[in-house]
Amino acid sequence: MAVLPFSNVGGDPEQDYFAEGIAEDILTELSRFRNLFVIARNSSFSFKGKDLGTQEIAKALNVEYIVAGGVRRIGKRVRVAAQLIHSTTGQELWAERYAREFEGIFVVQDEVVRTIVVTLGSRLRMDIANNAAPLERPRQ
Repeated sequence: MAVLPFSNVGGDPEQDYFAEGIAEDILTELSRFRNLFVIARNSSFSFKGKDLGTQEIAKALNVEYIVAGGVRRIGKRVRVAAQLIHSTTGQELWAERYAREFEGIFVVQDEVVRTIVVTLGSRLRMDIANNAAPLERPRQ
């Protein structure tokens, strides 16, 4: 799995650190799962600003899953969107957005990261279990 740097959708250069921090914290938390191989930050973040699709990046990093997303701040509100993408098919396995008051950057960041990581862990287990099913079992 690779976690790509999150996009600063709002365009405010001061929010780049927040977008990058969200992705970095997700990567750190996912790397705590013993049975999950997570590509290092230096490798996955090297694609920042490059005009490549997730399938191309996944192939270059030799991963099956990509986590991508974006961050947008307007006034005192922040919205974080995250997606889990299967690299072979390009299928979005899961996506969610989180809108919070920007009361403190670390409070928002910790809450959103925790929610994303817990959800991603369960979604990955489901996808892996479904892909490991016998061939005669119908797929959806």
